[in-house]
Amino acid sequence: MAKYSLTLELPEQAAEDLARKAAREGLTVPEILQAFINDLVDGEECGGSDEYEKANAWYSRRGFFYMGEGGTMLAYFGDNTRNLEAIAEAASEGDSEALQEFYDDYKDAARGKPEQLQEAVKRVCEFVATMPKEEG
Repeated sequence: MAKYSLTLELPEQAAEDLARKAAREGLTVPEILQAFINDLVDGEECGGSDEYEKANAWYSRRGFFYMGEGGTMLAYFGDNTRNLEAIAEAASEGDSEALQEFYDDYKDAARGKPEQLQEAVKRVCEFVATMPKEEG
């Protein structure tokens, strides 16, 4: 199984509070974050269906879901990494026809006012540039 490394920036107080919370349970910060992420995505090490439901309830309450008013193209294609990479590649190659096709798919599904093509592509490219790279 491929492993990915992530870098996380937190305010100092939040980082200290998280470290103390982890220490009280005899865990490390990465162990807590890995457990939560596995629960959120129903990963191989998910704590179970209740944990999955609770993590996703939190996710929805925080507003991290797509297709509300003004949902972004990044959010629309967010479940499909290949599409995000294809959009970034089309942008780097200046393939306006391919970009327009992706945008039209998004725009047809968007409720409210979709973001403009240029801004949408910029957000996707910025996201793809920060995606974790496979180690190994």
